[in-house]
Amino acid sequence: MGIVKNLFGKTTVYKKWQDKKIASFKKEQELNEKLLIPERKKFYQQFINAGDLVFDVGANEGNRVQVFLDLNANIVAVEPQPNCIEILKQKFDNKIIIEQVGLSNESGELEMFIANDSTISSFSSEFIDKTSSGRFSNYLWEHKIKVPVVTLDSLIGKYGIPKFCKIDVEGFELNVLKGLNHQIPFISFEYCVPEMQEKMHECLVQLIKISPNGKFNYSIEETMKLELSNWVSFEEFVSISNSNLFVSSLFGDIYFKSI
Repeated sequence: MGIVKNLFGKTTVYKKWQDKKIASFKKEQELNEKLLIPERKKFYQQFINAGDLVFDVGANEGNRVQVFLDLNANIVAVEPQPNCIEILKQKFDNKIIIEQVGLSNESGELEMFIANDSTISSFSSEFIDKTSSGRFSNYLWEHKIKVPVVTLDSLIGKYGIPKFCKIDVEGFELNVLKGLNHQIPFISFEYCVPEMQEKMHECLVQLIKISPNGKFNYSIEETMKLELSNWVSFEEFVSISNSNLFVSSLFGDIYFKSI
């Protein structure tokens, strides 16, 4: 049979194998997600109390949304991908507020690159360029969609200042933070090193501009624990984030508190 090349130079046969492998991986992920719920609840309790407002930016299919609901928080889930929106609606219906938009430094419209795993779809071509030949070499970003984008400040104007804001946007974190001028008690954003090390440092600078006395901590992968026994200053965290130990962690979440 003839083999037809797609736009990325991959063969159709290879793509089918990829899709099958990714589907198997996603089933394993779903099982792991259920097992992680108790640990996540315990972890996020240090940031969120019942009745608190939470922004979940990059909600995807809602694995954090479920935990925030279990903590009796009021949730605004921000997610631009149509397939993820349908899943969020099926799972949570009217229990949460869903904003089908992206976030950036200013309102408008942006092109989003959709991957064959929704968790790594991104607005950032830099993120894709730097990870597609390495850690995400088995994935493809085959589609693009136009997405309306707003700022974090505009969401705050609409819903109020959240107690906690989770940002998971695959390399687009700095753009999101540049749309924020209000102090939020607790913020987390995903890091990806060494590929996005420079952008990560720019995020640290942006946060400290908003809250000059803020402190930092971090959590590796899905360990659901803070690595530092004490929250540290900007200068201390920059030093930590440049260490071989931090860079070898590959990915996780940086936590920032302004209170």
